[in-house]
Amino acid sequence: LKDKHSNMEHFYRTVADSFPHELDIKQREALAEQKLIREYLDTNEGFFLEIGANDPCLNSQTYHLEQLGWNGILVEPIPELCNKLSKERPSSIVLECACSEPGSPDTAEFQIAEESGKSTLSASFLDKRVKVKSTLTVDIRTVDSILSEHLQGSLSFVSVDVEGAQLEVFKGFTLQDWEPNLILVEDNLLDLDTHRLICSQGYELVKRTVFNNWYVPKHAPRPKTCKKEDAILKWKIRRVPFRKLRYNLRKLIGKGI
Repeated sequence: LKDKHSNMEHFYRTVADSFPHELDIKQREALAEQKLIREYLDTNEGFFLEIGANDPCLNSQTYHLEQLGWNGILVEPIPELCNKLSKERPSSIVLECACSEPGSPDTAEFQIAEESGKSTLSASFLDKRVKVKSTLTVDIRTVDSILSEHLQGSLSFVSVDVEGAQLEVFKGFTLQDWEPNLILVEDNLLDLDTHRLICSQGYELVKRTVFNNWYVPKHAPRPKTCKKEDAILKWKIRRVPFRKLRYNLRKLIGKGI
């Protein structure tokens, strides 16, 4: 029994049980994910990049690191959220823009959803359940240009949560030049294009928590997992074509992912 528990103790759903004070299961899983990130990075200082920062604290992938002493760059295209980030995260660099691939126009139309976390540059990713309250013309930059201007020291952690526009983000992000220690990408795995692009630059997929894929350099230590978690990840990769078909069918009837 002890060996079985030990084998599961790095699975985020098991770790979530260590936050019984939080009644919402999604919040417990988010706290578990953050705990696992801190354990892997294992340092009280570093530089991060969060693309799609949204709220300064709620569900932030970097606020918990900033509380330890980290600092970094927060990229968010919605002005109201940028103002809030600037006020509540003064030790970080806040940039009001979105990220895309080289050669993109300098501006683009951004869909702002009533639930701000569903807002996106990728209109095709929206489904009928998402209520778009407005559109906004936003500045577009590549990750490479942002890091060239603002990176302080070495890049330790990257979080990308851009609601379906992650492939374009990584087309403008030359990983070999920046070599982050850990990349977290929200990816609903409707295709493997982003996965293949990241892996082609010397990274490997080593873990998945909630909707996020974990990538580390091939030569780097792997985060701790368990047999069940590894099996689930392999199953999700194999089922990508079926997930895409299911998503398209559900989108037609307004149910989305």
